[in-house]
Amino acid sequence: MDLLNVENISFSYESRQILKDISFSVEEGNICGILGQNGTGKTTLLKCIHGLLKPKHGNVLIKGKSVHSMNCKERARNISTVPQNINIIFSYTVLDVVLMAKVSKVNLFTSPSKEDEKEVIKILNSLEIGHLSDKRFNELSGGEKQMVLIARAMYQDTPIILLDEPTAHLDYKNQIMIMDTIKDIVNKKNLTAIINIHDPNLALNYCDNIIMIKSGRVLIKGKTSDIICENYLSNLYDMPVLVDKTQNGRSVVVPFSA
Repeated sequence: MDLLNVENISFSYESRQILKDISFSVEEGNICGILGQNGTGKTTLLKCIHGLLKPKHGNVLIKGKSVHSMNCKERARNISTVPQNINIIFSYTVLDVVLMAKVSKVNLFTSPSKEDEKEVIKILNSLEIGHLSDKRFNELSGGEKQMVLIARAMYQDTPIILLDEPTAHLDYKNQIMIMDTIKDIVNKKNLTAIINIHDPNLALNYCDNIIMIKSGRVLIKGKTSDIICENYLSNLYDMPVLVDKTQNGRSVVVPFSA
C-alpha cells in the first residue's frame, strides 16, 4: 500500500524553477533513496513533502490526505525529519532536544515523565551516544549532532521519516551503523523512509527504491536493482560510472578513470 504520494510537484524560488513535475509514490515499509547532483532540488523536494514549502503546482498526499491541509501538529504526527543542519538558540541538552520531538502529542504545559526520559536514553544507547545525554547540543560535533537528530526522529515515532543526507558528517563506521539502524527501524515498525543520499553504494545496499533527479526533474525511478546501473548513473552524474562485482558477488559502484 502506498503511504505517500507525490503528485506533479513543481516549485520555484521567485523566477528560478527548482522542481519540475515530480511524481512518485512510496509504500509502507520501504526505504526510498533520492540520488542527484548538488543543487538539483533534493532538499527542496523534502521540504515540499514535509509541508514547509508549498509547491506552485501539484500535491503531497499521506494516506490520501494533502500535507498542505494539515496543521503543524498533524504533520508532526505523520512526518519526522532529519535535516542537514539545525540551529538551536538555547543551550538545551541532548536529552531535552530529543524529548521535545513529542511536543505534538502532549499538552503544552505537560512535562516529560521519567518513563519518557528512559525511552530517550534507550534510543540514544541504541545509537551508541547515550554518553551524550547530558551534553549541550550546541557543543557537539557535526557528526554527533546528526546522530542526535536521528534519535529525535526515532523518538517522534511517525510513519514517515525524511532524512536529508543523514550520513554526510559521519565517518565510515557510523555511516554503516546509521543506515543499519534506519533499515532495522523501517523493517520492525513498517515505516516509510525517504533519504537524500550522495553515495550510490549506500543507496544500492540499503534502499528498496531509487528516484534519480537531474535538473529538477525525475530522470528515472524504480527498484534499486533496476536503477543502479552504469547507464543511469553515468547520465545522472555526467561522468563515466562502473557497476562492478566483488569477489563475493555483490555489486559496487565506482567512478571510471582511464
